Amino acid sequence: MSKNLVWDEARIKSYITNSIQENSKLEYKGPEALQITDVKKKEISKDVSSIANAAGGIIIYGIEEFSDKSKEHLPERISPLNRCDISREWLDQVISTNINRPIKDLIIYPIDIGTNKNDVVYVIEIPQSTTAHQAKDGRYYRRRNTTTQILEHYEIIDILNRTINPDVNVEFGWKYDTTKSAQLHTYNLIIKIINAGPLVEHFQLDFIFHYCVEFSYNNRVSKLKTSSKYQGEFVEHVIINSENVLFPKQEIDFTNEHRISYKVDNHIYHNYEDNSPIISWILYADQMEPKKGIVEFQELNNF
Repeated sequence: MSKNLVWDEARIKSYITNSIQENSKLEYKGPEALQITDVKKKEISKDVSSIANAAGGIIIYGIEEFSDKSKEHLPERISPLNRCDISREWLDQVISTNINRPIKDLIIYPIDIGTNKNDVVYVIEIPQSTTAHQAKDGRYYRRRNTTTQILEHYEIIDILNRTINPDVNVEFGWKYDTTKSAQLHTYNLIIKIINAGPLVEHFQLDFIFHYCVEFSYNNRVSKLKTSSKYQGEFVEHVIINSENVLFPKQEIDFTNEHRISYKVDNHIYHNYEDNSPIISWILYADQMEPKKGIVEFQELNNF
């Protein structure tokens, strides 16, 4: 969740200008997704509950995606709704009455667009839930990458046990550095640890950041790696250990302690259009099976 940023038209446009691709925590929907029909109400309940059942995230209603397959899941343009036809109150009611078990702390932001007072984009911030939410059709869903899938029985049990079993997660994102040159965009990597389960005394995050050009780690230039796996790339291996206990619902930002800055120009951007992985990570915590994954270039979220 982007708790420290304000939702406004400029921020909505930034998703388009920066080509932020849909992922497991971000979904774009055109205005046709919000209609006063039973079919659309079921779809809304499915989409919202699936994100709550996963890791939480954001749905933006009022952004069209490219129809071109080569730009699949990328935002093309703002296509606002008319608040006279679809109000925030109507959307809130649809979500609350069509999802079994209310989603706590869900927030709907109506964003004014352009000069027409009735043009609006709706942003829904959906937290990860500690219970399983059932959609209007009686099924339980979970968002995976850019798709929504039906939950298996064991997955529903896992969700119900979130407050009992250790569940520590990591989020990587970026923040644009406005103090640097406008010709070569500089980004600061954001690293967050989130505890979605009970108290955890110890955790360790071990990740490798590999990139095709030089970048800096704690104000020093990274080293060129010549191993067979990362040959020709600059690589930084970072290990973060817990210094204190991690309380339930606690979120810790390690960005300032582990400062990684990297640069993007058109040449670099197109080198990574194939979604090359730039972060490989593994996360350990007390009594929790290690979690691991990769983050592709296009998947880094803007916090």
